[in-house]
Amino acid sequence: VWQWKDDSLRLEQKESYIRLFEPWGWVIGTGLYIHDVIEETARLKNKLLIFSFVIFGAVTFLLLIIIRAGLKVEMKRSQAEDLLLESTKRYKTLVDAATEGMILVRSRTKLGYANPTALELIGVSSDGVSLLELNDILPSIPENRIINDTLKSIDKTLPAESFSCLIKRNDGSLIECAITLQSTGGQSADGFLILLRRTSAQNMVSNQTSGILAKLLKLPSAIAQDIREEISNAGTKEEITALCLSAPALVQSLLDNGASSLEIARMLSSVTDAATKRLISLYEKENGTSPLPFAFVALGSQGRLEQTLFTDQDNAIIIASTENAELAESANRYCSSLASFVCAALIDSGYRRCKGAVMADNQQWCRPINSWKETFSDWILRADVKELMEFSIFFDFRTVYGDNALSYTLREHIHYRAKHAARFLPQMAQNALLFKSPIRLFGMVVTPQNKGDNTRLLDLKAASMPFTGFARLYALQNGFTETHTIDRVTELTRQGVLLPSKLEEFATAYTLLLRLRLRHQASIMQAGGTPDNQVNFASLGHIEQAVLRECFSEIDILQARIRRDFFGGE
Repeated sequence: VWQWKDDSLRLEQKESYIRLFEPWGWVIGTGLYIHDVIEETARLKNKLLIFSFVIFGAVTFLLLIIIRAGLKVEMKRSQAEDLLLESTKRYKTLVDAATEGMILVRSRTKLGYANPTALELIGVSSDGVSLLELNDILPSIPENRIINDTLKSIDKTLPAESFSCLIKRNDGSLIECAITLQSTGGQSADGFLILLRRTSAQNMVSNQTSGILAKLLKLPSAIAQDIREEISNAGTKEEITALCLSAPALVQSLLDNGASSLEIARMLSSVTDAATKRLISLYEKENGTSPLPFAFVALGSQGRLEQTLFTDQDNAIIIASTENAELAESANRYCSSLASFVCAALIDSGYRRCKGAVMADNQQWCRPINSWKETFSDWILRADVKELMEFSIFFDFRTVYGDNALSYTLREHIHYRAKHAARFLPQMAQNALLFKSPIRLFGMVVTPQNKGDNTRLLDLKAASMPFTGFARLYALQNGFTETHTIDRVTELTRQGVLLPSKLEEFATAYTLLLRLRLRHQASIMQAGGTPDNQVNFASLGHIEQAVLRECFSEIDILQARIRRDFFGGE
């Protein structure tokens, strides 16, 4: 017990320590009041309690936010399921009401769903159709030899023509029918649709009615076919322009009715192809044919059959090479004049001029095949940023009109050069990794700020480029000739480079991203504006935001695969 500091009237407990320093005869001591220890311990305890409550409160708050967001997403998902169910019911009503019979075939031989018209034709109930196999209704008789041989030999694609055959009813009688095979939209022909109708006089239906069901099953392709036929019969440039300008107006309706975004993009691209072909035909009719064979090729998104409503022209001309200088000069003049006519007409038809002048009317991209080979060899050898960008645009080329052998020869040259250029593929792989996912901590999406104002816009085209870049990179590595992104990845799956589950994830993410682009562009056009690829992420609904997050997650997985395959995971 010791005096409390300078207060002689107060005594407190004190822990002391003293020691004698003998050489000097000094006693040295120090001490600590127990009261001070108790107070300091209490202060530390209070601070720990406060920090613990703050951390607990923060964690609880974050958990509540996550739970609330999860509940919102679940509610939106439930609403989307209800809408999908309603849409499915409407579609089933249309199928049931069709005058054309439809039978779903699973695993090539098993019969699944059949609409009422088909049930009446084969004479079974809806419950009994699942007990039948394909050979039960298509017996092996001479009249059915062609259709049976066709069904045995189909691989991934189905024949477009119709077949006349005899259908065996449940009571054993035979009726004469016309059969058409349709894809169910999958990646193989293991599951497909049989469309059938009686060809006897009392049950004959008009050609217009018989095609309704086929158009319902693949509406964008049917619409594209109608427009292409009208374009191919157009007599003037003005008629072609009017037909091209009518195509974008159909996109919103197709999206609202659940049409595939990939099929819509194919439709838009095929309309551009048809317009280009017809314009070249009109030019040749007026000016004669070229002195040398040539190939008018589509590049970029048109080359991949993935055009959207916000697209510009990317095209070029490959001319056959010759040692006859006069003939070569004449062919060059002809193709330059042709390119000017076609590109100008396409601009009038709504296809904007390319900002980088990657168009056939630019003399730089209208030249002999030997010159094209030198250019691609130079791009592959240099493999710098500018060369890689131009290579990526031009590599997705596809013949629209003319001699396809020129395109095939050029592509063979590209694959050969790329295979023997050690640094080219790694440079392309590095280029495919340039896109950085905007997902941050806790799933937040941070997009760059717009220069014009304070809004933060997400470029949907830039977000889709990692998918096309991935497919292009592995197409180069494996020597594929396909240009469509999904076709390239499907071929990777067929060769065992990717698992089928990865193909489904890739296709789903890419299709959803393309659908967001088309819907965004269509809504702008409906409002009278000019479509673009810039979307305000904060203005999107929870479902669309969730879709984009999943797309970004898939991009991270694809880029991780590229790092592993080309850089050892670094």
